[in-house]
Amino acid sequence: MLWILLFICMIGWEPGQGNQCERILNLTNTTSSQSSNYVDNNLNYSSARATDGDVSTCSNTMELHKSWWRLDLHGVYNISCISIYNIKEDHTSMKNSKIYIGNSRKDNGTTNTEVCNISKIKVTRNNDFKLDHPAVGRYIIVTIQNDKKPVILCEVNITGTEKESPFVLIKKKMMWEDALYYCRDNYEDLASVLNEDAQAFAELEAEKADTDFVWLGLHFTCTLQFWFWVDDHRLQFKRWHNDTETADCAMSGAMEKREDHYWVVKSDFDAYNFICAK
Repeated sequence: MLWILLFICMIGWEPGQGNQCERILNLTNTTSSQSSNYVDNNLNYSSARATDGDVSTCSNTMELHKSWWRLDLHGVYNISCISIYNIKEDHTSMKNSKIYIGNSRKDNGTTNTEVCNISKIKVTRNNDFKLDHPAVGRYIIVTIQNDKKPVILCEVNITGTEKESPFVLIKKKMMWEDALYYCRDNYEDLASVLNEDAQAFAELEAEKADTDFVWLGLHFTCTLQFWFWVDDHRLQFKRWHNDTETADCAMSGAMEKREDHYWVVKSDFDAYNFICAK
């Protein structure tokens, strides 16, 4: 149904199509970033200017190839509408820009689902791009991939509902086996990360940890020489650091707290915070 999403996005700015984005999210606790910052007379046109509630202040990248702007919602949302307001200045038409929604930062977010191909934006009004089917993601990316142009956004608003996390972070420092039994006694199990969506939820929990790594329900059997999830799911989706998953006896999988959130191999006797499945 992707063609439906693209068609709706392209006609979203037509007269009579505005004011479709209702019940917009409060973006106070979100963060944003962009490929570069345009600076003029010591004024930094940073990414945060696109979500500050003031339509007269705009974010602005430099005129570089593959410019992008990204919003981190710090949660996984079902997103149904995106509204963009631009003032009348050079390059604010945003012709040939695209919007992506998803949970990945890879390739500046362009590996996520493309939900909108914007042919142009009318200035000094809200341009509401209502999606026929909600898109799921933590990140919203606006990018111009094929032209050496800036991304300029004066105000961005989002309509969506937050999805409940299937995980909970436990801020206790435990060895892997102790963490396993803690989760089984108090919740369901140590967390299994089976796909990109689950990875996104686990990353959000890991970011709150007191330790540099957090335990997952991923264990290595040295007898049979393979990795498995403790709830008996097969290891198909993978996020190993440098694709390295070599292990030995008494080793399990942990997730990095830092931004990339790769999986790493750690001794069962190390003590970390851990993530339980609810």
